[in-house]
Amino acid sequence: MLKASRCFISQLDETKKYLCKMFFILSKILGFIEAPLLWASVLMLWGLISKKTLLKKRLLITGFAVLFFFSNPFICAEVNRLWEVPETPDSKLKKYEAGILLIGNIAIDEQTNHAVFQYGTDRMIQAIHLYKIGVIKKIIISGGTGSLIRKIPVADVAKSYMLEMGIPDSDMVAESFSKNTRENALETKKILMRDSIKGNLLLITSGSHMRRALGCYKKVGISADNYSTDVVRNKRTFYPNKLLQPSADSLRKWQDLFHEWLGFLMYKIQGYI
Repeated sequence: MLKASRCFISQLDETKKYLCKMFFILSKILGFIEAPLLWASVLMLWGLISKKTLLKKRLLITGFAVLFFFSNPFICAEVNRLWEVPETPDSKLKKYEAGILLIGNIAIDEQTNHAVFQYGTDRMIQAIHLYKIGVIKKIIISGGTGSLIRKIPVADVAKSYMLEMGIPDSDMVAESFSKNTRENALETKKILMRDSIKGNLLLITSGSHMRRALGCYKKVGISADNYSTDVVRNKRTFYPNKLLQPSADSLRKWQDLFHEWLGFLMYKIQGYI
């Protein structure tokens, strides 16, 4: 009976690992269809090759409308205002035993072996700032590959860079096993228990990612204040260039936003938040 029970538990663990792996792969596949630029391109290409005059006209108009809407910086900023968790002024921060840094997108140039810091890197810059002004005593850097093809964990790259910036090795812990936000929370909990880190914690990530991150950490029993970075929201302006001039950056920000909405929904279904 005991042997059968152990076998069942073992099979259950293997099933959970398999489902988590499939969930990770599915999330990366869905990432390809989150881009508004792709939608507009498909519509316009379909319109160009269509032989039906009415369909051609409708597809081209729809494609241009999609492109205009999602490249509009004013619309992009207004939608982000509704979703992002606002940034916290330094004056309202407490003292924290540790800052939990969910590291952003970092790549490695294979020819030069240099780190290439991409969007989301503001998280790391702000973590360094918070450490330098004495707000956080330690920095827990959380982030594995987060990619189907990249092999070098971003946490290790970030830690090397932060060492060069003068952050002592004794005040940093790099966790390079997690592949997503759920695993970030689970691996962070292990570090907190292992190193007996108690007291106030500060979660550092992008404003658009903060809702999902806070939900994941709360779900595993970690209570942390939030420190949003690289927020899209800014002072509302009504200048012509903000109202009418298309912006390629807005297309990327919309893609990030769709990624967060889809991720939040999938995490909710999975019971991660």
